[in-house]
Amino acid sequence: MSNAGPFRPDDVDETSEESFPASDAPSWTAVTGAHGAVDPPASSDPIEITNNEKESQLEASTLEGLAYLRYRLMRHGALVLIHTEVPAALEGRGLASRLARAGLEMARARGLKVIVKCPFVASFIERHPEYQDLVLERPMPRSP
Repeated sequence: MSNAGPFRPDDVDETSEESFPASDAPSWTAVTGAHGAVDPPASSDPIEITNNEKESQLEASTLEGLAYLRYRLMRHGALVLIHTEVPAALEGRGLASRLARAGLEMARARGLKVIVKCPFVASFIERHPEYQDLVLERPMPRSP
């Protein structure tokens, strides 16, 4: 058996070499997600809440979607908290509560009162009485 030089043929066929190019990130990195079928713990997700003033909403943006709390700033110095939306793929991570808290903290920092139109934010305030002092108006309870 003769070799055509000092190099030995590789035991790995070319199709497998093409499956693993060096430029791709490993499957366990944040670029491509968790390795295998393991989901990252929901509570440890460092999802940042940002204020999109152009759209008048607080946002939590992820690869799975956009959760938001829509608001309106009134001329008479009130912040209207209109609607909270969390896509199904993001449910269970506490994003709606984080958005509600961010909206209420934004009002407190700006010295504003809030008019609560969003039922979720109203229920959040009931569970967190430390925000009661901010409330100017809230929705009427729904009759059964």
